[in-house]
Amino acid sequence: MKNVSVLALMAAVLLFANLAQSQEIDSLILPITYCMPGDTVSLSLFLRNASFPVGGFSAKVMLIDSTLGRFVGAYRGEAVRDFAFYQAPWTDGSVKIAGIYNLPYYEPVPPLPLGRHEIAKLIVAVSDSIELGSYLNVFFDRTGTPLNMITDSSGYEIAEPFTVDGMILIGQAVGLEENIQAPLKFELKNNYPNPFNANTVIEFMIAEPAFVQLDIYDVLGKKIRNLYNDFASIGIYSITWDGKSNNNQPMASGIYFYRLSYGNNNITRKMSLLK
Repeated sequence: MKNVSVLALMAAVLLFANLAQSQEIDSLILPITYCMPGDTVSLSLFLRNASFPVGGFSAKVMLIDSTLGRFVGAYRGEAVRDFAFYQAPWTDGSVKIAGIYNLPYYEPVPPLPLGRHEIAKLIVAVSDSIELGSYLNVFFDRTGTPLNMITDSSGYEIAEPFTVDGMILIGQAVGLEENIQAPLKFELKNNYPNPFNANTVIEFMIAEPAFVQLDIYDVLGKKIRNLYNDFASIGIYSITWDGKSNNNQPMASGIYFYRLSYGNNNITRKMSLLK
């Protein structure tokens, strides 16, 4: 049991500590933040790009319950001042953003070099009826391909980044007592689709900061692919497996296992690849 204010502060510190670390994966990251019922809160959307300098991006962000919070605005992030920026709130409780480098003013300097960048500020109005000690999940839409994407400066090289969901913690003001349990637990969800033909999505939840591995094994127990091997902060993660090995070789039809390892614990699930 922890004070909600302390929990939120620790989560924010751990998130930014994680963002500062080097990571060889393209990522779109939403924060964990804190507010009171009836507040309007700003969420910074971060992009960590490792593949190439970024010339364009798009993302669709949703709230788990649009009756408890709604998007009222989306603004250009500090890192994309030279980008044309677009935002479109939807009636389903989501907001869609996109940015493209201002080509008439293109210079030889890459628009977004490798690194971490704030690409948008998402403004959420939280309902005054939401309960203290609760939380509001803020997450990326993953129902289409590719809804969340980045491109290189030419617009031809496209990557679907790894996505890290966020949340808004609702609690009492600093100094007041309000104890809650951490809203997440360690969990490895069923992949979807399953069976799959070309790609499948694997989601897992992290309840506290930990070093995490996500690996794929064949029926003989041989590790064929590592999908994640890094420190992970509190949040909900989603990653796609393309049915290939670490050597980029397509795998044959059959049964495969995926395992989430953290500390001395692991969770394993089964999936089927059909071609």
